[in-house]
Amino acid sequence: MKTREKVRGILDELSTPPESHPRSMVIDFLGRVLMISLSRLTVPDSAMAWAVSFMDLSEQTGACTNPQSGHLELKKMPIYEKGQFHFLSADQVYLIEADGNYCRIHTPLKKFHLLMSLKAVLQRFPSSDFFRVHKSFIVNLRHVKALGPGGDSRTVLSFYEPAIPAVPVSRRLVSAVKKAVSSGRTVHPAD
Repeated sequence: MKTREKVRGILDELSTPPESHPRSMVIDFLGRVLMISLSRLTVPDSAMAWAVSFMDLSEQTGACTNPQSGHLELKKMPIYEKGQFHFLSADQVYLIEADGNYCRIHTPLKKFHLLMSLKAVLQRFPSSDFFRVHKSFIVNLRHVKALGPGGDSRTVLSFYEPAIPAVPVSRRLVSAVKKAVSSGRTVHPAD
């Protein structure tokens, strides 16, 4: 059902602007990771038409089904950008930020979009280094530099990489984040 809603949302996006760009999403289907790419076609004297392509990315993402949870877990994030695939390992990801139906993946060099909710990211990438610190943010604890006060009496996390923005920590999660950060999971990238 969720996949159907995603496809419907992408088709709605492609239906509005006449010069639509291809849209892609990742789904798990029968224990496989599929990238679905949808493009609007211009066909003379015809109603709207779409081209749909499927690509099996199971091998490239290191996908396997967790026997305990039943969820398909991935070792690498499949990112589709400008006609190319990028496969990001968990170590490359510093911060994951909710952005509507997408997530914004922050790396030191670039930001990527991934059509996946934060909840789905935590299910698909169960690394103990990923920690949800706020309803809108997941951080990679390996790259956290400090937990401290920020503006508006909020607690924020900062990263070793200055290009990655500091993020707020939910008040109800401050003690759990302190425990996770102090547990020794964080390491400087140069270590």
